[in-house]
Amino acid sequence: MAGRICLSTFLLAVLLLLAGCSQPASPVPATAPAHGKATEDDGIADAPGPEIVALAGAWDLWEDTEGGSVCPVTLQATPNLGGHALEADPACLASLGLEGEAFAWLIDGRDQSLVLVDATRKAIVRLPRSGEREFYLPRDGNRRYGLMLNPAQ
Repeated sequence: MAGRICLSTFLLAVLLLLAGCSQPASPVPATAPAHGKATEDDGIADAPGPEIVALAGAWDLWEDTEGGSVCPVTLQATPNLGGHALEADPACLASLGLEGEAFAWLIDGRDQSLVLVDATRKAIVRLPRSGEREFYLPRDGNRRYGLMLNPAQ
């Protein structure tokens, strides 16, 4: 009797293993085709859209107060990982209370905010759109003054 139980347990285990093998295989990850271009999204935009091109250029990010800090920022249309390239003085941005080093910028499609992100794609600041070419973050409990981003004068 014990031999039959062991044999039936063994046969049941074999059947379960075979049933697992009959499941469809997981999809094979995409590979680079012969022409050398990757078939998967690499996270970098292929070409900037018209809104990005329109926003590219010299901007000022400044505290909305008399005598507040003003940081020149250049938004570039050049795609990079996380959005589009930018140039800004890290020390100046830190004087605005922004933590992290700005690496890229993007427009959030959900609310049209302009977002500065670091190299890990973590948002440094999210500036809600307040006009066609103006972005404004109002002051709150964590920020003494509002932050304004508008084209450089």
